[in-house]
Amino acid sequence: MSWVDECVCFGQSQDVKTAIEEMKSLCECDDVGEFEEYVGCQVIRENNKLKLTQPVLIQSFADKFEIEEEISAETPGAPGAVLPPVENEVDAVKTEIQTTFRSGIGKLLHLM
Repeated sequence: MSWVDECVCFGQSQDVKTAIEEMKSLCECDDVGEFEEYVGCQVIRENNKLKLTQPVLIQSFADKFEIEEEISAETPGAPGAVLPPVENEVDAVKTEIQTTFRSGIGKLLHLM
């Protein structure tokens, strides 16, 4: 037995209907019609286009890292620079900060 979840079909109305009927003839599946949300993304229809956004994930990222407005930052290091290893434990980044940083990077990767 195999289970596939969250399959979406986009296209011209008749093409989509044909694809749905073909899928139904090949396997057991449900047509849930048009949607407003898909795999955690908000779906917005504008001028025959679909826009997928992730407002909940973006807000949780902004809340966790206390980002209140758009910010821009310059890269603090020179391109190609090599960071020296930490020589003593006082200069090391605490495990809690590393965990928070990794969590933020994970959320950003998921957004991509």
